[in-house]
Amino acid sequence: MQNFNLIIQDNFGQLTEAELELLRSYFKEEKLSRNAYFTQSDKVCDKLSLIKSGILRVYAVVDGKEITQWISTENYLITEIAGFFFNQPNRWSIQAFTDVELLTLSKKIISNSARNFPSGSILKKDSSSNVLR
Repeated sequence: MQNFNLIIQDNFGQLTEAELELLRSYFKEEKLSRNAYFTQSDKVCDKLSLIKSGILRVYAVVDGKEITQWISTENYLITEIAGFFFNQPNRWSIQAFTDVELLTLSKKIISNSARNFPSGSILKKDSSSNVLR
């Protein structure tokens, strides 16, 4: 895995060293065995993860066939957007294509982050850029 701080800054924007350290403390190690689910369609995803190693597949079942939408690999963040951001049933299933090691941030922790970050929640969309902040 690349440097955690660089990956986080690329995705969340500029954070102070103290904010980075605090954010890193919120991530918990998680492992998925091959074919295990990160989340499934029609459930509500409650986590955002950074892939340390392995491959995750994002797919939907259409007319009885699995249609792969995305393959996510090491150093990328993954979640199911409808579930995680909008509390709606997931549109996609996310499954481990190989054994996977993750650093996982729970939605509950993120929801409570506003009081710990001077600029508010770390997952508030910055209207002036494409980063989450």
